[in-house]
Amino acid sequence: MSETPSLPPRHQYEAFLQRLPADWEQKEITQVGAVVGGGTPSRAVPSFWRGSIPWVTPGEVSGEAAKLLHDTNDHISASGLAGSGANLLPAGSLLVTTRATLGARVINAVPMATNQGFKSIVFKKSEEASYYYHLFEKVKPELVRRASGTTFLEISGAEFGFIKVPSPSPEEKLKIAELLDTLDTAIHQTEFIVEKLKQVKQGLLHDLLTRGVDANGELRPSHEEAPDLYQESPLGWIPKDWDFGNLEAWLAGKPKNGYSPQEARERTGIQMLGLGCLTTEGFSPVQLKAAPFNDKRLQSAMLSTGDLLISRANTRELVGLVGVYKDVGTPCTYPDLMMRLKPCPDTSANFLQLVLQTTKTRRQIQAHAVGTSESMVKISGKTVSTLLVALPKNTEQSQILERMAACDVRLKAESDKAKVLREIKAGLMDDLLTGRVRATNLIVAGGAAGTQVDADLLLSQLCKDLYEAEELAVSEYRRELFGDKFIPELVLMREGKIRVEIRKENVSHNTPHLHIKHSDKIDASISLLDFSTLAGQIDSKTLKFFLKKLKPLKANLLAIWNELNEKENSMGAEELISNLSL
Repeated sequence: MSETPSLPPRHQYEAFLQRLPADWEQKEITQVGAVVGGGTPSRAVPSFWRGSIPWVTPGEVSGEAAKLLHDTNDHISASGLAGSGANLLPAGSLLVTTRATLGARVINAVPMATNQGFKSIVFKKSEEASYYYHLFEKVKPELVRRASGTTFLEISGAEFGFIKVPSPSPEEKLKIAELLDTLDTAIHQTEFIVEKLKQVKQGLLHDLLTRGVDANGELRPSHEEAPDLYQESPLGWIPKDWDFGNLEAWLAGKPKNGYSPQEARERTGIQMLGLGCLTTEGFSPVQLKAAPFNDKRLQSAMLSTGDLLISRANTRELVGLVGVYKDVGTPCTYPDLMMRLKPCPDTSANFLQLVLQTTKTRRQIQAHAVGTSESMVKISGKTVSTLLVALPKNTEQSQILERMAACDVRLKAESDKAKVLREIKAGLMDDLLTGRVRATNLIVAGGAAGTQVDADLLLSQLCKDLYEAEELAVSEYRRELFGDKFIPELVLMREGKIRVEIRKENVSHNTPHLHIKHSDKIDASISLLDFSTLAGQIDSKTLKFFLKKLKPLKANLLAIWNELNEKENSMGAEELISNLSL
């Protein structure tokens, strides 16, 4: 007797359920927990509000990346809870948005209530909340399919409760949640570092473009510390040997608008930049369009690597964004809503980009932008040419660019790491939640078969190539910025968060020295001739610790200094460092 053929899945979520392992149960949501709705106390009764019970709305969850919610914008009182459809949810419930925004979710870390835009699950086994938190990424399409409504989509409590969800063994649920939580922690930590580095970069940019660097490549003392090193200008106090004036003094000609023909319907081998290619971070080829065939006017807008571009139209917040163009793989032009600036020999596109990104310059641009609507204001070439700026001489510009580029290298490395971690999580999440990879079968590399994996160790295994890829990406980025023979600094050793490095100083008469640095706490220049402190501050205990390791390697360190600073051969210096026993 032949078997009855299985029916094809009717929709995406049914296909997901059909592919699950045979030993996984499938239960309706009401079988894993109670479905609880929410409500809003009357705003007309003041005593219902400003109580001690956290009360959450979908807007607080829809953009929330964290799994746990500890507090809310609004709080209601016990009488507000009793006088409305709101319910007090025990900690460890899963709060799911089911009105307008569908499928955003969070676990409440403390007892709280929700408005009517949620259906929440109070689990029979509270330890399973984390598993279902991750699983609801797969449930989202089913929420959308079942929702109804003319003004906005909404899913009823009954319909929500009927949805079937996978239910592996308790042990496998916990292991899946543990693995995905570990990856989430790593992602959030890396994203936090990225945000901190962005703040550090902005602070460094401000210091470098208001104080500059001295002959040793160190930040010049502030005006308060050394007023004799500064002069007064319309921009405030600036270093004495800096020049100030209108931007046109550093431009070779007037800003020139681009050209915007009708976009071609198919690829033609020539591309055009969209306005979105100029971001707050600089140039990014995120909006490219196909240029038409045989339009001779495109030639005047053809770009070369290193061209400096500025947007001349956008919202007031975004008008005047700048970027240095990099090759996109095909001939490319810039549009009419951008201008090309040509720096004179006394500066460079990269340095002018930094100047035009500063808060002071951005304020000038925004103040002079005009338009009938804030959603589209414009600046003219004259506005750009007459911007008031202050610039150091070429040598100091190069030193400032080196310091900023070193900051960019670290920022890019951490950003790339976060991106790779997100990709790893997306792939592993799909494998674990569909059962293609069984969490209970994962073993420790090199361990006995069947040994249960530690989540942190698995993360280490999954990311084993991440740091090698990161180092390669950093190396390639540095080569792109500085060429094969020049890297701004080379790390000799690290001890916790403190690093020892030798830098390319770009000043031939400098005493050979190295730097010991830890954020803003330690930043000292140490002579390689007698190991005295040349500049900066470092506590005696830390200095003694590092000198004990460094003094026996004096000849090697001097050789590295000469390779980097005299021969300008960073590859050779890197090879010498690799042979050090540090």
